Amino acid sequence: MAVILVFVNYLARPWPGCSLGVVIIKKRVRFLHTADLHLGSPLKSIGQASGRMGEILLDATFTAMERICDLAIKEQVNFMVISGDLYDREARSIKAGYFLREQFQRLAEHKIPVFIIAGNHDPLSEEADFISYPQNVHVFGGNETERREVLDEEGEIIAGIIGRSYRTRFETENIINTYAALCAPNDQVWNIALLHTALEPDRSNYLPCSARELAGVQGIDYWALGHTHTVQVVHRDPLIVYPGIPQGRAPDEPEPGGCLVVDLIPGAEGRVEFIPVSPIVWRIEEVRIDANSEELPENIDDLSGLMQRRAEELLTESSTRIRRSVLTGQEAPGRAGKNGPDDSAVEREERIRGYIVRWILRGRGDVHRKIADQKEEASEALLAAVRSLSGPAQSGEPPFIWSEAVKIMTGLPIPDLADLLKEDETFQELDRVVKDLRTEEGMKLVTGVLGGVWEEAEEAEEYNPVKMQYRKDDGPNSLASLIEEATQLAVEEIMKRRT
Repeated sequence: MAVILVFVNYLARPWPGCSLGVVIIKKRVRFLHTADLHLGSPLKSIGQASGRMGEILLDATFTAMERICDLAIKEQVNFMVISGDLYDREARSIKAGYFLREQFQRLAEHKIPVFIIAGNHDPLSEEADFISYPQNVHVFGGNETERREVLDEEGEIIAGIIGRSYRTRFETENIINTYAALCAPNDQVWNIALLHTALEPDRSNYLPCSARELAGVQGIDYWALGHTHTVQVVHRDPLIVYPGIPQGRAPDEPEPGGCLVVDLIPGAEGRVEFIPVSPIVWRIEEVRIDANSEELPENIDDLSGLMQRRAEELLTESSTRIRRSVLTGQEAPGRAGKNGPDDSAVEREERIRGYIVRWILRGRGDVHRKIADQKEEASEALLAAVRSLSGPAQSGEPPFIWSEAVKIMTGLPIPDLADLLKEDETFQELDRVVKDLRTEEGMKLVTGVLGGVWEEAEEAEEYNPVKMQYRKDDGPNSLASLIEEATQLAVEEIMKRRT
């Protein structure tokens, strides 16, 4: 009995901000987290697509947003947060404004509030007031950090949303302390903070800060980040999460994009679920010409046949539905929304409508002799051939494949480089040079000699059609890929001069 009385007295103790004897317990909440929609921004390199397929590609970001709102309604979320770059500054339009208002009005009819911060691609200074949003939408200002409260159907506060928008394209001030000031550590409601940042603490143009700083802010339960285009759980307690881009716009944004449905549960780990929504998926498909030593291609027709067979495999794969994936939390999926369970929503999955493919031909074979001096023309011929053979792509009926480009990185038949390195001093020296170039100092040297037509693309979303861009990380336009291609050319040239 004494133990029970002690326990009752503990529960009845006064909490900060509460009257004596009243216990406030956090309620379970569910919300949708998205960012970086770049609404209306066209997918890159689709200028030659036409007809119904061209319309599908141009409307891909709109379709992704519509799917996100469908999901919010079917999942019965308490609210939605959008962590920057809802628009793309070059693509902000009246059409996009009216589309958004229509989508937000659908959410209003289901009593779902929407909280938005502007990012570096849609800063408030470049905002064009084409239309006004419904009353369920709040766009945070850029002069100071704000806190907004979310009420449940009984009028009780269930969450506080904290955020600040970009005023201009670049925001170099660390503002994390302003978030901490709006969140008392003993708050008995969930605190969700919206931030558009690259999580770079030093010399960043995009709200410099570190994951450690965010994790150290007392009282924040969930940091809803934006800016990075890949889905990522940065930290688990508190949750610091990027939802990624809902619809990729270039080859370096491959795989299905989506959004997050988050359940914050008293006394348990938050459940973060990634749900794909992108109608179009970028793919970089590598086809090796020497995969089958008994059937090496001999001409352009043979090469296009290899690509076509892979295209047919992709179309078969696209007939399967894209699955959700739970990033954190172990609870079974039949979880309660604000109006009770909605098991039917768990079965809802979206299909890919089509792929945009960049083909890369690799490997070694005699066919390389026939195309080496005319790579550009060979690439154009292969691109035309694979497009003409795509079948469903002509009508745009899903699933389809739109071939964006063909890059030829084949070579002449030569001995294995590993064998050459064992005894040949020339190749041993080449290997040492290549290894030096792949170091940080080597990368700087390569950067210095690339010439004025090249520039480093620091941000995946920065695109300069006038320059030839490269990246320092891995990928189709990375320095590593350039060094690899140069190495193959050097090996071939050495072997050619010896014959």
